Amino acid sequence: MDHDAPKPPKRILNNPLRIFFYLDVLNLLVFNAIIYAVFYAVNTTISTLFASKYPFLNETDIGLCFLAIGGGMVFGAVLCGRMLDADYQRIKKKLVKKAEGDPEKRIRPEDVTKEENFPIERARLRTVPIFTAIFIVTCAGYGWSLQREANIAVPLILQIICMSSTFLPPTSSAKWDPFHSRLYSRRYHEYCADVAN
Repeated sequence: MDHDAPKPPKRILNNPLRIFFYLDVLNLLVFNAIIYAVFYAVNTTISTLFASKYPFLNETDIGLCFLAIGGGMVFGAVLCGRMLDADYQRIKKKLVKKAEGDPEKRIRPEDVTKEENFPIERARLRTVPIFTAIFIVTCAGYGWSLQREANIAVPLILQIICMSSTFLPPTSSAKWDPFHSRLYSRRYHEYCADVAN
């Protein structure tokens, strides 16, 4: 063992919490955290709320009420994937038509989907406000239906709709990477430079 060999420099621990100082990342995290908090609040309170509001239900019946959430999540996952794919294709077709009709920009129609030419933010985030509004309205309706002790079908149907609309906002924003977006590419390079230093 050579004691005279120079020791490698100590690695400086970079604080990963610095990412919270980027407003766009913080907005996405808070937005998704609120949606997931409401999702888990609805999910975890089914057994206690349904037992107190609908005393004719036994434990098996209450357990079966969770199928509404599961069905809504399956439906929401399929719907979300198809809607995001359809939005992507819709915007791609518009851009291809625009590229074919405007030869001055010198963008070939086959180059439309390249990262520097395609507005992925618009394709992924376009429907988020609609589904967020649906999520808010159905959650409010769900709470109201339980407070008024409406027919048991009402909160179960609202659970299906609420859980279906839960998927799109987080999935859309998760597929959009703010650090690799053209809008934030300068900030991404600044962040990489900070981490390297």
